[in-house]
Amino acid sequence: MGVDKPKSRLSELISRACRLPQDVADKVSTMTDSATKERLKAFQTQNNVPYKYLAIAILLILYLPWMISFTYMIPPQTHVTFGSEVNSTSYCNIVSSSEAGVDYAVILNTTPFSFNGDWELDYNRFWNQYDFNRYGWNDTDGYHFTSSPIDYTSIMMERRMQIPIANYSELRVSAEFEGISGYAGIYFEVFADQQRAVQEEFIQPGNLTKVNVTAPLSVARIESEDWLSTIICRLQIGFSERFRSHIVLRSIVIEAEFTGNLSRVQLDFRSTSNSSLYENPYMRFAEYAPRLAIIQNNVSASMSTYFPNRVDDEIYLPPGTYESVAYWNLANQDPPDPNNSSMWIPNVVFEVIEDVTVKIDVGLFAKRVDFDVSPSVFLRSFSLRFVNYFQYYASTEIVGLTIFSQIPDYLYIPGEIESLSIWISTWSSMEPQGGYDWTPNQQFRIEEEITIDTDNRSRNLLLSVTLPYLTIGGFLFGLGEFVFLFVVILLLVGFLISFRRTLRYSDLRHRLLDSRILPLFMLSAGVFLPWTIQLVQSTNSGYDGVSWISWYSMPFMIRWSDSVSTQILSSVPGWLNATMVFTLFLFIPLCYGYLSLASLETEKFNKAFALAMFLPYLVVLAGFNFLRFDLGTISLGPIFVLAALPVWLLRLGLRKAGLTT
Repeated sequence: MGVDKPKSRLSELISRACRLPQDVADKVSTMTDSATKERLKAFQTQNNVPYKYLAIAILLILYLPWMISFTYMIPPQTHVTFGSEVNSTSYCNIVSSSEAGVDYAVILNTTPFSFNGDWELDYNRFWNQYDFNRYGWNDTDGYHFTSSPIDYTSIMMERRMQIPIANYSELRVSAEFEGISGYAGIYFEVFADQQRAVQEEFIQPGNLTKVNVTAPLSVARIESEDWLSTIICRLQIGFSERFRSHIVLRSIVIEAEFTGNLSRVQLDFRSTSNSSLYENPYMRFAEYAPRLAIIQNNVSASMSTYFPNRVDDEIYLPPGTYESVAYWNLANQDPPDPNNSSMWIPNVVFEVIEDVTVKIDVGLFAKRVDFDVSPSVFLRSFSLRFVNYFQYYASTEIVGLTIFSQIPDYLYIPGEIESLSIWISTWSSMEPQGGYDWTPNQQFRIEEEITIDTDNRSRNLLLSVTLPYLTIGGFLFGLGEFVFLFVVILLLVGFLISFRRTLRYSDLRHRLLDSRILPLFMLSAGVFLPWTIQLVQSTNSGYDGVSWISWYSMPFMIRWSDSVSTQILSSVPGWLNATMVFTLFLFIPLCYGYLSLASLETEKFNKAFALAMFLPYLVVLAGFNFLRFDLGTISLGPIFVLAALPVWLLRLGLRKAGLTT
């Protein structure tokens, strides 16, 4: 056996210079070579930092939400179809039957209370922002209301009706509440024309509280010019966010006492195809909805306007003869005038007899207009215009998990209408919860002018709108969504390739033992994991629900409901500000953190890496400001982002204490 050759020229020099045995010199040489290689790897890595890719990626990320707007550059397709013909001859059917007259009646008894159409929620009022699908539900004992933990809550509901005020001696409205926990304030108003009566109560836990209000009929009777007066019952419930309040609205009852025996009269406006106009509850919100100009006992000065707005609407009337004209309440026409023989042509004449109830069906020449938007999306607003006036306008509001909408699937219009305009706008992709004004390239707006020729004058019609989407797996994909996904995939692939090239000289073992690797993985997970999740539960709230998953790390959200496909939207109104915050305080620090893995970790505290872990906190704070997180909706995304820095500091502390390597 010969003598072993030195493993390198360096070991031979060490052996000669230091007079060390050859095996010791070989070990020293090996250690020195490894250190040299590690320094070389770090140097080689610095030369492979993908600055060009990072610059391009930053520009793409800044305009990522805007790319969805490519979808809105393709106009929707519209088509008008004329359907079945309707009878243009109006009619009036009157059916009388025996029923004892009464001097007292329960006008309405909503027990147990529920939102079933008897009471309307006025969600257009700025303070009426209650998330029914999260905080309210129907039950066998009534409707349960709980308070929001972050906002003052106010719910306002009302009921309108008409009465022959001279024949009513008293009208009482009572609401019964049960306090379960916390506190609530009740403000109950009853209007008789311009007069008002008010009752306030404070609901405490464990108590049954009855709120009674008597309508101010005596004063209203003196001031009223019409024999029919309008009664408005308005109930407001208020909760403070300071208390975890829970109350039950058990019932609301409206009772009336009359000056003599009155008979019950039912009246329903119907189409000539014998369908009630108010089977569609949205007809009551139409400006042009039909009315009944009515006089008592041939006294023209007694004319009042009756506007039934429910199927088989009820009113108690005194015995007598009644002449009336049914008409559409068009803005360009004056109501019928009993003093003008050319205008007063009674088409509904009936007699009220004591101990006899009357059922009146008034058939009007009406065309049904259906609206079909495909695929189904959330609509922001709808308006119908004819005879130079907007006759119907409705918008959609989203409060938490609850969607409030008065946008109809169909409406009846007067049969004589020969032209109309229909405007429909979808929700803006950049305004997930607001967006009252139309914004080009952010939402669809359909403006359809329809002219009805002579051949189709008596036909129903259908407006079909086809939006430029494909539905794949329940998700809506337009041109913008495809561009968005393509760019996201391109960015991810580019990042992985660049990251691999940057670290190709780095040693796998020292990367896995690096205390920085776990915080960076957590920060990366925080980018892609949802930041808030709001899913509708089956709570029997009585209102349609909307679910969504949102991110603020990248300002996007997906939103859907049982009747609407899943759609990609911006999660905040100021998308450019949000993407700048994400890019500056999360994306760039994250990239820096991964690139820093190429360098050997030292015992010295890395201030630059600490700053990279701290800056994402600003993104979370901005998300709290923009999204107003409810603690019950926060998901894993922001938690992982916030935990990255403490995890890194913990690992450093354990290493310094000698508890880990």
